[in-house]
Amino acid sequence: MKYIFIILGLVGLLLVAGCSTSGGTSTPTDSVAATPTAPTVATDAYPAHPTPTPQEGEYPAPAAPAATVEPTAYPSDMEVWVLRPLGQQCAEPESYEYEDLGAAVDALEQADVEVLSSEEVIRPVCQACDCSTSEHFRVQIRAQDLAVVQSMGWIQE
Repeated sequence: MKYIFIILGLVGLLLVAGCSTSGGTSTPTDSVAATPTAPTVATDAYPAHPTPTPQEGEYPAPAAPAATVEPTAYPSDMEVWVLRPLGQQCAEPESYEYEDLGAAVDALEQADVEVLSSEEVIRPVCQACDCSTSEHFRVQIRAQDLAVVQSMGWIQE
């Protein structure tokens, strides 16, 4: 039992000796100043962005768009696919603009759009009355006719 107390005493001494600071007391002039100093500001920093204040009764000017996206210029002989949903969910089928794929293709051809290929596809959509139906008309056209087709409500795939 006597040896256990001696061993515990030595371990305690080692802990105290290892955790104590060596080198005496420190003075404020050693490495860190005793009083805090104000942060320095670099002279080459970016200037603050001025915020305009609207006058009474005025709305602030809208922010300019970050970037404008230019339409993609396609070669005129390039073929693109466009889509159009059959209609809206919860709507009566009589309210659909085109009753079937043939009627949609006929409307495009009457607008002088060359239809290269056409098909009806099923696309995943949300299930709410404001969503389009899952049935979509898919038509392949020449890129030169894309603007005309988009003005008729078709979207590029």
